[in-house]
Amino acid sequence: MNVVAKQHELPLDIGIEDDDEAGLLQYLDHQPLHIDDIRKNASLPIAAVSSMLTMLELKGKVKQVGCMHYVRMQERTEIYGN
Repeated sequence: MNVVAKQHELPLDIGIEDDDEAGLLQYLDHQPLHIDDIRKNASLPIAAVSSMLTMLELKGKVKQVGCMHYVRMQERTEIYGN
């Protein structure tokens, strides 16, 4: 018997309450950016950037796409519901 596990991403609509996290989001878009480049652009300590990216990932706002590269997740639109 073969069992196939499927993992579905369910984005949670959690707002960003932290101003630092909101500020960090301005440095991210749909192009992958390495955490070191994000740190350099934001002029923040790497520990702060790492923890904020982790929280933003849990909130569904960013995604790690491999090798410590992050992208901003597409916002859901009211018109199309995606």
